[in-house]
Amino acid sequence: MLAKIRNATGLIISLFLLVGVGFIISLFFGNRSRMRGNMPQHVDSAVGKVDGEEIKLSVYDQQLEAQREAYQRQSGQAVPEALSERMREGVWDAFVQSILMEKQIKALGLRVTDDMVYNELTENPPRELQAGFMTESGEFDETAYHQALASAGAEFWLPREMYVRTTLLPRRMLEALAEASVRVTSNEIETAFRAENEKARIRYVAVSPQDIDSVEVTDEDLQAYYTAHQEDYRRPPRASLAYVAIDKGPSEADIQKAHERILSIEEKLKRGTDFGRLARIHSDDEGSAAQSGDLGWFTRGKMVPEFDQVVFAMEPGTISAPFRTEFGWHVVRLIEKRTNDAGVEEVHAAHILKKIKRSVATMEAQYDQARKIADDAKRANDLRAAAGDLPVLTTPPFSEPPPNSPLGGSDRIPTLGTLEGAMAFAFGHETGAVSGVLESDESYYVLQVAERIDSTIPPLEEVRSRVQIQVEREKRKELALAKGQELGAKVKAGASLAEAAAALGLEVHEPEEPILRTTYLDGIGSRTEVTGTAFHLPVGSVSDPIVMPERGITAVVEVLEKIPADPALLVDQRAEIAQRLLAEKRRAILQSWLEEIRANATIEDFRDQFYRSKSDSLTVAAS
Repeated sequence: MLAKIRNATGLIISLFLLVGVGFIISLFFGNRSRMRGNMPQHVDSAVGKVDGEEIKLSVYDQQLEAQREAYQRQSGQAVPEALSERMREGVWDAFVQSILMEKQIKALGLRVTDDMVYNELTENPPRELQAGFMTESGEFDETAYHQALASAGAEFWLPREMYVRTTLLPRRMLEALAEASVRVTSNEIETAFRAENEKARIRYVAVSPQDIDSVEVTDEDLQAYYTAHQEDYRRPPRASLAYVAIDKGPSEADIQKAHERILSIEEKLKRGTDFGRLARIHSDDEGSAAQSGDLGWFTRGKMVPEFDQVVFAMEPGTISAPFRTEFGWHVVRLIEKRTNDAGVEEVHAAHILKKIKRSVATMEAQYDQARKIADDAKRANDLRAAAGDLPVLTTPPFSEPPPNSPLGGSDRIPTLGTLEGAMAFAFGHETGAVSGVLESDESYYVLQVAERIDSTIPPLEEVRSRVQIQVEREKRKELALAKGQELGAKVKAGASLAEAAAALGLEVHEPEEPILRTTYLDGIGSRTEVTGTAFHLPVGSVSDPIVMPERGITAVVEVLEKIPADPALLVDQRAEIAQRLLAEKRRAILQSWLEEIRANATIEDFRDQFYRSKSDSLTVAAS
C-alpha cells in the first residue's frame, strides 16, 4: 500500500526529524534549497552530536538555507541578522530535540507501522499536508489531494511520508503517554468556566499621567535625574566599516553572448521560421513562451519605457530589430494596434526574450576578484590599496542592536544595508581587521574595521532633551499617583465615587455592557488588577485605590452588579474547556520532560569549526 503511494521500493528513511512549523514549510515547500556558494566539499562532516548521533553539515546548512529562502520569498526582503541568528539556533534546537525524541521513542518501545503511516496519509491528512491542496476559497481540495496521492512519485511523497513517520505520529504517541498521566477535574472545569463567563457591571475612575496638565522642571531637577540615571544614557560601543563591493551582475561577455543568441533568432526569423515556434523553444520569458510569445493587449506604461518606445512605433505585422531592456534582449512582433473604448492606444504584441545571464566563468571571476582583494588587504592591512580602482566606502559609526530589539531593520548598517555577517564581524574584531568574502544577492563584499569606539556616557547637554522628557514623565506619574490616593481618601471619608471624582475634576467611566475579566477598560487596558479586583468585591462596595506604579495609573472601582455564569452554558462548553485544560497540562508535561532529557543528554556543538561565528556565514574549513 505504502509502496504504491511512494512509487518507490523500500521503507528505510534516514533520520531526518524536523520539528516545528518552519521545518514543515521547508520540508514541503523548500526542497529547492541550494547549498551555500562557499560550502565545503566534505559535506559528510558533522556540525554536532547528540548522544553520539551526528548532525550532518550538509543537512544542517541545507535546512538553514531553506529557512532563509522561504523568508525571502514570503517577505521579498533579505533576512535580518537578528532573525538569521534565531533561525540558526532554531534549526540546531530542532535537530537536537528530534534526535532526543527518536531515542526516547525507541527506549519506550513505541513503533510506527506502515499501516499507521498509510492511514494517516490517506484517511486523515494533517493540516500541514492539506496546506498544499487548498482551493481559492480556503477549503481543502480532497480530490486534488488524492489525485496527487495516486500519481505523484517518490520525490514528492518521501518528505511527506518522512514527516508523518518520524515527527507527527511519534509526537502524538508521546502526547498520548503524557495524556495518560494527566487528569482534569470537574472542579477545574467549573472554575475555568466561571472565570470565563461571569460578568459584572461596574463604574470606575482612573487617574493617569495624561490627566496631569503640566509640570514644572528646573535645571536642578534635570541635573539630579541625570546624575542618578547616567547609565541610562550610556552609548553602546560603536564601530564603522570600510568596504568594497563587487557587483554580481553579468559581464560584458555575458551581455554579448545574449546579444549573439538574439541575433541568431533574428536570422532565423529573416529566413522565415515561425515566430511562435521560436518563442516556444527559445524565449526565456516562461509566462509568454508557452503562448508562442503572446503578451496580449496592453497600453503605454504597462511595460518598461524602452519596450514601449519600440513597440508603439511599429506597424502591425512587422518584427522589430533586437533591442535591450533591463530584462535582456528582445525581438517583438506587433500583431494588432487599436484605440480602445477609453480613447487610449493599445497594442497586441508577442516577443522573444533572451535574458542576460551571469555565466559560471563570470561568477568565478567575480568571487576570485573579491577573494584576492580580501587576501591582499589582509597581507597589507590596507583595503584601499587592495581594492585598486574600485571605490572603498566607509559607514558612519553604528551600534550593535540588543538581542531583544525588533527585527525590522535592526541589523541594517548605514550605507551598507543588511549584509549577513557584517554586524558580527564589526563587533567581533579590532580596528584594521579584514573580513573574508561576504555576499548578498547583489554583490560580494570585503570589509575592514575602520574604527571601534568604546562605550561612553555623554554629558548632560548632549542628552538634555531626553532627560527633560523623562523628568516630565516621572513628575506626571508622581502627581497622578498622588491624585489617585487623594481620590481614594475622599471615598474612604464617605464621599461617593462620583462626588470624589467631581471634586478632583476626574471622569467617571461606566461601561454600557457588563464586563468580563478580559474586557478592555478605557484608560486602563484589559486583564488588569482592576477587573480582577471587581470580581472579588461584593456588590455595592468601592475598592481601595488600585495602584499600577509602572504606568503611573491609580484606579478606584465600584461594583454595581454581579451576573453569575449561566450554568446551562456549561453543558455546551464543558468538553471544549476540558480539552483545552488537558492540552495545556499535556504540553506543560511534555515540555518539562523534553527539557529534562535534554539536560541529561551529551550535546556537542562543532558549528564554530565551519562558521566564523554562530552569527556569521559558512566558511571553508580545512579538509
